[in-house]
This record gives sequence, structure tokens and C-alpha cells, in this order.
Amino acid sequence: MFQKALVGIFSRDHRDCYDWLIAFLLDSSLVKDVRPVFIPCDYIHEARQCSLAVLYHTKNRGRLNVTDVRDSLYDEELEALSILLGRENVIVVIDDVENASDEEKVRILENQPSIGQYARDFFLFSSTHDKRNSPNSQKNLKEIKRIINAHNRRLPCTRFGEILIKHHRLIILALITCGLLILIISLVAFGIQQSTVPPTTASPWNFTTNTTSKT
Repeated sequence: MFQKALVGIFSRDHRDCYDWLIAFLLDSSLVKDVRPVFIPCDYIHEARQCSLAVLYHTKNRGRLNVTDVRDSLYDEELEALSILLGRENVIVVIDDVENASDEEKVRILENQPSIGQYARDFFLFSSTHDKRNSPNSQKNLKEIKRIINAHNRRLPCTRFGEILIKHHRLIILALITCGLLILIISLVAFGIQQSTVPPTTASPWNFTTNTTSKT
């Protein structure tokens, strides 16, 4: 049974802007919970509680200034999320754009390459009232689900690794203790085996030949 993703949505915008995205994620059986995180609050602490991060930006703020451009809003935050969670566990959502085509997506990546460097993928959503049912939105949301599903399949290994790192001293102590117990049991068993072996007696068929010198 795979674990479910705990998704954090990190943004400088109020959650009212992305309530539709929260509803979509919570409707999915792949997501355990969604945490809206307002930047510049302590997003580092919040990110450590999540397994997957969505960096959300709306063009209603005026510009598509996520990274690498004048007055960009998320240079530091996007890099930090990528370092904390891993690039494969970070996606970027840019909302309320006039043009949500693949060509526009390529153009944005050319002008803001840090998005491709620090996030697994990013998605454009148009400025429609029905965010979840337009053809472009359905395509994007289907891909987001696919990413979350792949993310969940990695979670058991990731969590196991975290347990090893967190409790490595106790694990090493337990291994040493088990090794000592096995050694003691082996020595005791060997001692018992030696004590039950009968003593060796001389064979009645062994003769000693005495030679005398002739005078």
C-alpha cells in the first residue's frame, strides 16, 4: 500500500486564488492533505512537513515574474523547495494567463530557466471561471495526478530512508547487541559441545616395541 502525498501550496497570493486547486487535490485519492503556505512566513518549516510542493503564482498580480526576471518573486523560494524536497517533488503552477498554449510554456521556460532547473514541471492555467473543466485544464490536471501518483510510489523508500537517518544510532546499537548475543550463544554452545566429548583412551592394539642392544 503506497503512502499518500502531503501537498504544500506555497504562494504570495491568498488561498482564495487557488481554492480550486486545493479542492481538486483533496478530491483525489492520491492526496492525504493540502497545506496552504503563505510566503514569506516560515515556509522552510512548512516544507519539511510536506512530501510534495506546488509553487503557485497568478498573473493577476500583474506579471509573470516567477524567477530570473526583474522583480521576480520566487527565486530563493523555488530553489529552497527543490533542495529540501528534491526537484522531482516540486511543480510550478502559473494561473490566470491569457495564453496557456505549449508555445507559451516554452517561451516562459526560455526566459525563466530556473523553473525547469528546480521544478519537475510547470503548468499554465487560463483565466477562466471554470478552472477544472476547460480542455487545457483537464490535460494539466491529469498530468499533475500522474506526477503525484509517481511521487507516492517513491514514498515508502523515502520514508524508510528517513527512519534510517533519524534513528541510525539506535539501529547501530541494536546490530552490535545482536552480534554480541550471537557470539555469546556460539561460545556457550561450543563449550557445551566440548564438555560432552568423551576422553580419548589408548587403543589396546597399540604395542610398544622394545629393542635391546646385542652384547
